[in-house]
Amino acid sequence: MRSAGARVLVLPISGVCSLATTAVAIDYGGIDSYAAISVVLAIALLLPFADLGLGAGVINAYSDGRGPDDRRDLLASTVRLLVLSASLLVVAAILVSVFVSWSRLFGFSEEPPTPSGIEGAIVLAVVIFAISVPLGVGQRILIGIGKNHYVVFAGAITSVVTLLVVVVVSVAGLPSAFMAVAAAVGVLVSSLVMLRLAWSSIDLRFADLIDRRRRARGVLSLGAYMLCVSCFLAILFQSGRLIISHLCDDYQLASYSIAMQLYLPAVSILGSAGFALWPMFAGRRGRASTGGVSQVSFTKLVGIMVALGSAGCIALVFVLPLVSRVVSGHSVDPPLSLGLGVGALLVAQSAQVVPGMYLTDLAGMRFQAVCAILAATSAVLLGVYVAGPFGATGVVFATAAAVFLFQAAPSTVRMWLRERSLRYGPSSGALNVDLSLTSKGGK
Repeated sequence: MRSAGARVLVLPISGVCSLATTAVAIDYGGIDSYAAISVVLAIALLLPFADLGLGAGVINAYSDGRGPDDRRDLLASTVRLLVLSASLLVVAAILVSVFVSWSRLFGFSEEPPTPSGIEGAIVLAVVIFAISVPLGVGQRILIGIGKNHYVVFAGAITSVVTLLVVVVVSVAGLPSAFMAVAAAVGVLVSSLVMLRLAWSSIDLRFADLIDRRRRARGVLSLGAYMLCVSCFLAILFQSGRLIISHLCDDYQLASYSIAMQLYLPAVSILGSAGFALWPMFAGRRGRASTGGVSQVSFTKLVGIMVALGSAGCIALVFVLPLVSRVVSGHSVDPPLSLGLGVGALLVAQSAQVVPGMYLTDLAGMRFQAVCAILAATSAVLLGVYVAGPFGATGVVFATAAAVFLFQAAPSTVRMWLRERSLRYGPSSGALNVDLSLTSKGGK
């Protein structure tokens, strides 16, 4: 698929930038400082609920054959809600800082080696990220119109800008806490670029945003379930940092953070390929209620994704120790078990890609919401239980087990059962699409 190919092309850029960011941050502030900053660098991943799940509706609207007026109404409603969400996010960031303290929430100590000024840096990172929230409609539109490869290329800007911000902070001799805003700045710049790329497909004027007649019915129905999925997936995949931050030492947190620097580019390849399938599945739902992909094609697609995940798992196991020593100056040497745990998580997520993109209608998203709640809850509970005796390795394996047992397995069964009912039920007559056609759909 073109999206996956694009991701492979930009992967070296993103990977080198991510590792260089880690090396500069560790060299400038030390391991303990980097451990604290790495938690804040993931602030954008911790707050996907700011999207309110509305991105799913935008993708479906631009891929299922709706008319221009319907798309304009939905887009106007979506942007208004996202601006409101961003405003509330800024207010919440300030209130938490004043009355609770973000440092305490993230488990940072009030004494060195925690970087000075980290509290203000966290607030600034949230504010910058909030500005990018309504701009994110550009990314969803590009996915909906089948240009996910544009998203992949533009997304590479995030890691480049993140590195540039970190380098500027170190060269200028600023407090290392300022590095915490790097990722948020990268997301903002990337969102602006994707919005510009999608601009020709946005038939929306400023007057439409303030026109109350421009309102899409049920805009929050699908969004509510997508919001639930986003929130609990954030807990599922990002709670590990917080658990390790609270229950383990800084060495474990640094090891985990470096492992994630390798894991995220690898899983992004799977995500890029998966997002290319979303508009294809949504388009078939829009063109014909009996449309679908045969079970054989689904089996092959899932097999391909799992094979890619397995290849990534093997690579991670061999590369992680070498990369950790290089970027940390031999200060961090993660055990083999951590590489195996991250690899197992990658394989589990690869099995979830196809069913996750197929189950994106209202009923499917409702099912995914239930799975996400169960997976996140089990991952947190098990992670807290194993963090003490097994450290970062135990937390990663707990997440991998939760993804497979409560997401990948039930979603795959649900997908196959739905296709079986389409082919053999009253509405049988599903379109039989082989792998050659699905590959074209991702181009």
